[in-house]
Amino acid sequence: MRIMPTGVETDLKKVAAEINNIKPKPHSIEEKPLAFGIKFLEVKFVTPDKEGGTDAIEDAIRKIKGVENVEVTGLTLI
Repeated sequence: MRIMPTGVETDLKKVAAEINNIKPKPHSIEEKPLAFGIKFLEVKFVTPDKEGGTDAIEDAIRKIKGVENVEVTGLTLI
């Protein structure tokens, strides 16, 4: 998932800490540059197929202060 902040002033470390508190726990969180000083978080989750997709995870992340947008950038079955 690509997590876009509300602006360059958003503390992505705080956002990442909040993401670590949701269930299921993320597999990895990386801060990546986008453009003009804007950075985003790339977050990977591993969940069982029977969990029903990413909707609950996306909704939980959208509620975090400083999050502008959540975009699923890839989805695979393992």
